[in-house]
Amino acid sequence: MKLDFLSRKLHQRRSLRSRIVLGLISYLAILTLGILANDFVVNERAEELVWNSSLNSEMDYLIKRRASDPHYEWPNNDAIAMFILDPRNEHHASLNKLTPGLYDEFIFEGKMQVIMIREVEGKKIALLIHIDDLEKNEQQVQNTVYLMAGTVSFILCIFIAWASGWLVRPLKDVARQIQELTPDKKNQKIHVPQNSTIELEIIADAMNMYLGKNERFIERERDFINMASHELRTPLSVIDGVVKLSLDDNSLSDTTRNRLFRIQDAIGNVNEMITLLLVLAKDPARVQESSELIFLDKVLIEIAGEYAFFATNKNVNIVLAAMPAVEIFAPLQMVKCALGNLLRNAIEHSHGGEIFILLEQNSTVTIKNRNNELTMKEISELYSRLARKQGRNGGGLGLELIGRLCTHCNWNLSFTTDTETVSFSITFS
Repeated sequence: MKLDFLSRKLHQRRSLRSRIVLGLISYLAILTLGILANDFVVNERAEELVWNSSLNSEMDYLIKRRASDPHYEWPNNDAIAMFILDPRNEHHASLNKLTPGLYDEFIFEGKMQVIMIREVEGKKIALLIHIDDLEKNEQQVQNTVYLMAGTVSFILCIFIAWASGWLVRPLKDVARQIQELTPDKKNQKIHVPQNSTIELEIIADAMNMYLGKNERFIERERDFINMASHELRTPLSVIDGVVKLSLDDNSLSDTTRNRLFRIQDAIGNVNEMITLLLVLAKDPARVQESSELIFLDKVLIEIAGEYAFFATNKNVNIVLAAMPAVEIFAPLQMVKCALGNLLRNAIEHSHGGEIFILLEQNSTVTIKNRNNELTMKEISELYSRLARKQGRNGGGLGLELIGRLCTHCNWNLSFTTDTETVSFSITFS
């Protein structure tokens, strides 16, 4: 049985590779945007300094030239022009609104210009340089830079995806091996890839050490149960033989005979518990190997007959409802053990009244105790014990072992109650 819950978790959470890729690509995107933004700011600042220096030099030259020659006229052309702004000239209206200073990418006469405005002796002088072609070249350079940045970023993203996959491949391989671990196999180990890191090797070694210790613990537990069951069954067999011989003595009083019956009943309970412990110590697959075809309705009739004497002493009547013929494929001894102990628990919690045994076509057996002595607190405790599969109460096997037996054999044990009845049900798969 594979670790299905681990597989679900893997689908719910992001993989380490995706986190590395996402983190590095985010870092790359931020770095690229930062470089491009810095390039834009530095370029604009440098451009402003160049224009400021160049136009100030030209403006100083023109002012000095006009100071020495008042009739000097600047030869305007499509590349560069100078105007002495006249407030009455509508052609200069957009320039008259400007204060002294440098204006880059200013549209004048339908063209992009760099304009330097300076006020000399109460008059504004404008020096204009046509930069349409320069801006187009600058835009082409910027587009080339953006294209190169995008291309390099794309190549780096591909490299990041490949490199992160290569980095986490050993970890992913180890995770896959852990996911494929099954409790029914022996000598399981985690193999570390050759290109793994020292940290991953430490994790794998610790996991292998844990697997070895766990396997040895399970083997010791099974050996102990097998040995203990053998050592217990020997004296129990002797006691059971002595009791049977004693019961053949017709001179025994009824009191003594009843005591011997109780001893024989206790021996049967202990033998059931030993058998159950042996079953729980085996692999579920090996338990299924001992399965056989069982007529469940006949088994219930047999179990009811076995516990009839015990029920009579408790003033309880066992009622077998009309049962359909139901066949299951399961270990007979385990079926009898589970149903017999549920019936015993129902009898022990009753003081008179009736216990109903119901069989449904879907292989569900329900033992319903109509007249019970359970308080609401005891019912709550039963629910808790069944949910946690711990604790026992009364004779026979406790809910812990019955619950573990049902889980071991892949059966479903459920518990329901209302104001009048308490019911235990087992659905045999």
